[in-house]
Amino acid sequence: MRRVLKGKSVVGLEFDTEVIRGVELYKRNKQLSLASFAEVTLPRGGMREGLITNRDLVVQGLKALWQKGDFRSRNVVIGISNQDVLIRFASFPHVPLNRVDSLVRFQAQEHLPVPLESVELDYSIIGSRKDGEKTMLELILVAGNKEMLLDFLWVLEKAKLNPLEIEVLNLTLLRLLKKIGEKSAVAILNIGLGFGNMLVADNLLPRLARTMPLYWQDGVKKDFIHSEKIVEELNRNIRSTIGFYQSSRGVKNVEKILLSGIEPIAKSLSDKFKQEIGLMIDVVRPAEMLNYVGDLKAVSSEYSLASCLACRGWE
Repeated sequence: MRRVLKGKSVVGLEFDTEVIRGVELYKRNKQLSLASFAEVTLPRGGMREGLITNRDLVVQGLKALWQKGDFRSRNVVIGISNQDVLIRFASFPHVPLNRVDSLVRFQAQEHLPVPLESVELDYSIIGSRKDGEKTMLELILVAGNKEMLLDFLWVLEKAKLNPLEIEVLNLTLLRLLKKIGEKSAVAILNIGLGFGNMLVADNLLPRLARTMPLYWQDGVKKDFIHSEKIVEELNRNIRSTIGFYQSSRGVKNVEKILLSGIEPIAKSLSDKFKQEIGLMIDVVRPAEMLNYVGDLKAVSSEYSLASCLACRGWE
């Protein structure tokens, strides 16, 4: 679909195992509006488990996506999730803000299982806590393998796209809560073809992030779309993740679960949970959750991550 654009727009790009999804948003009078959205299936061998395995095939996929979606903008925010992205929650001694960066660079190696020189490191302060008489800063560390990131930057350059930002898909999910002001403890799961990306947040702060590899039969979407095995696997993973989180001292119980991604699986999970547990369960509709104007019915839950990424381009 295509709306008439006035001004600039941004495309959010989600790289899944066999699919690239894009959502283009533009801003008019402080209101985000949908310009276009599309997805393309990559040729076999282009990506595996969130990693680029054939650069040229991914470039072809990006060019096909721009043609299919009739995207006007070349400005993109991309989201990634794979084994070469590490997320760690860590505590550091409280220091003045102008000393946090040097402290993190000095102590980050203690929290990462890979050499610090092999990754690009980013971090955010998410709070503070008392540890006896000491005050500790609570940080989230994100480390991405440099060679993996260069693969993504290379394909974007060859496809003549301009990357504004690279985000980790687990943390991108937090935007769904921020837009609606949800301040309770919530678990969010996006179901993709290669991974389930899960985040537990409390009062709009990330508290636990987990990536769940999903081993679909033959890796072909049409063959597994109603897979009961995958529903059971996700059911166990969600329960164990929430149980692990709630076993920590002083945390709130999770009050709600939000599901997004491959919609038939999300709906099957929602129905299963509603029968078994007493939590609120909702399947996300991205346009409604993120408050952008567009065809609410046409943009399925599968475009939730790409929509979140496009919103990032306007923050």
